[in-house]
Amino acid sequence: MFQKIILLVACIVFMRSFAFTQDDIVEGFQSQLETYFEAEETDLLPIIEYLTHLSKNPLDLNHCSYEDLMHLEILSQLQVEQILKHRKVLGDFLDTHELQAVSGLDLQTISLLSQVVTVESKIRWTPINFKNLISLGKSDLLIRAKTFIEKEQDYVSNEGKKPNFSGNNHQYLFRYKYNFDNRIIFNYLGEKDPGETLIKRHIVPVPDFNSGYLAILGPCKYVDQLIIGDFNIHLGQGLISNASYGGGKSASVMQISKLAKSIRSYGSVNENGFMRGMAVSGKAKIIHYTAFCSFRFLDSRLDTMYETDITIGSQSLTGFHRTEEELADKQNTHLLSFGGKAGIHAKAIRISFNFTGNRYEFGLTKPEELYRKFDYTQQTVFHSGIDYHVRWKNLLFSGETALMNLSSMANVHMVQLSLAKDLDLALLYRNYPSGYQTIFGEGFGESGGASNEHGIYASGVFRLARNIRLEAYIDLWRYDWLKYLVDRPSQGYEYFFKAEYTLRKKMQLYFQYKSELKQNNFSDAASSVPEIADVIKTSYRAHIAYKLSPTIELRNRVEWTISSKGETSHGLLIFQDVIFKPLQFPVSFTGRLAYFDIENWDSRIYSYENDLLYAFSIPVYYRSGYRIYGNIRYKPFKNMVVEARMARSYYPFEVLSEYGEVNHKTEIKIQLKYSF
Repeated sequence: MFQKIILLVACIVFMRSFAFTQDDIVEGFQSQLETYFEAEETDLLPIIEYLTHLSKNPLDLNHCSYEDLMHLEILSQLQVEQILKHRKVLGDFLDTHELQAVSGLDLQTISLLSQVVTVESKIRWTPINFKNLISLGKSDLLIRAKTFIEKEQDYVSNEGKKPNFSGNNHQYLFRYKYNFDNRIIFNYLGEKDPGETLIKRHIVPVPDFNSGYLAILGPCKYVDQLIIGDFNIHLGQGLISNASYGGGKSASVMQISKLAKSIRSYGSVNENGFMRGMAVSGKAKIIHYTAFCSFRFLDSRLDTMYETDITIGSQSLTGFHRTEEELADKQNTHLLSFGGKAGIHAKAIRISFNFTGNRYEFGLTKPEELYRKFDYTQQTVFHSGIDYHVRWKNLLFSGETALMNLSSMANVHMVQLSLAKDLDLALLYRNYPSGYQTIFGEGFGESGGASNEHGIYASGVFRLARNIRLEAYIDLWRYDWLKYLVDRPSQGYEYFFKAEYTLRKKMQLYFQYKSELKQNNFSDAASSVPEIADVIKTSYRAHIAYKLSPTIELRNRVEWTISSKGETSHGLLIFQDVIFKPLQFPVSFTGRLAYFDIENWDSRIYSYENDLLYAFSIPVYYRSGYRIYGNIRYKPFKNMVVEARMARSYYPFEVLSEYGEVNHKTEIKIQLKYSF
């Protein structure tokens, strides 16, 4: 015990604690966010909201389970194992700074983890009655407005004709959230997209998109969570349904196994990819279960060529209802979904059986494109499968086998091992046949969904010292059938390497290298046989962040991309960030000045930008020019936060015809958050 106290004191001296905000949590995910947005995976708000909630209601590090830590989705299985092993051998944690003594945790992971865990257990039980619901419940009200100063041509009348879009170019968001003791949570969200109009119902204007849920946690002995309203479902490794924040590769090279919560409340502005109905999860000793039922209307274009055989010609996933065509396709068909899982969660093994059924109102039109030959057209689609997690010494095995309509089978299996104190390795194999299709699934892989892909992924993390970390992965894959813009079977690879140096809370420096090869169609007028060509994109990134003082931080980055598709193109991004967050002053500021020179779309660059609370901005840098943005946050009272943001992209060498022959684009956001 004496040695443990001495170790703890040393850790506290080495790493000071301070108050965290949502910005700190988001910035901890910066590399992953940029990776996922580049892969067009943009719905990351649910996991950030969950972690933000935990930053205010942290997880008890001395009583949390293996599943609790995995549900955070910021730790690999090996890191979770090391935390639990440390607690078992040395006893309860005395302080979160003691995480620095856990093998396999680097300073950046510890910094992020310490925001959402605590060792100060506060066990209390507040009776649920009308008085307590009114007096002890906490409410958050958030209102946001966004617009562009320069109007697109679709908003402008032309030669006496009406604009293409029925509404103005403003975006509005309204959200109300109620929380009672983290046991009863109610959330409502309403959003109007640019180009849409407010809908008048009984003279009251209503946003185009409305979402909400009521979540009750631990209502009885055998029920852990009950959600009525909008939610997401996660089963296994995501081959059937995936609600975790990432299904693919990221800068966290060891974070490949998914063990997210089975049901998760949905509060995002994305108007697709969620369920609406009721979901419940719970356990009885080692038996765990999840069940759900959903009925949701979809935006789709119906094929009514034959009145007796109506089919769904295509589904709209944009969520926009701005034009007459988009309004005609709005919520004109429905989807019924149901299913769940049942499994055994023992100390060293977890195994579950998963099942879902989905029934459309109509069957789907058989697509004409050859690459979509294997797309399902049935009115009813069933998925079933088994997933497992097995721990044995320093080895962790996990995977999933899933069936579609008891015919086509998809597999993903992985192993993670710790060869030494500072060396972790992982290996993953995936086999998704072309005939396997999924509606809500997102398996680990290069392309979206879990279809038409075979691949092997290997990764490793080597910690040279406490503040020096090396990580790398290699991924090899092939497509046995055609894809969009690829008229032959193809293959590809991706290499990634990152070296990072962290100096306490003062500085973070890293260099990142990434090279990817894909194959696309190669147009040759003289050839009648489809030809494909290699497209290679390589990027180099150097990033440094350092604190000049406790209130001022500077960040610099240089990123260079090289894209080769017959001809070679280049992209360059240089930016300077300034973050000003005074400790005892109600005003804070973040801003950036960036220069970019991108020759074409193939060499584009994505980069995370600081934004308003619960908002995200990871724009694509394209063309040539400058971009500047600034966020200001003012807290006039304890329970109120007012924020504003302005961002302008300036293109000195070309004009944006879609914005009325100007060479700039300016975005303005205003937001108010009030807690009571």
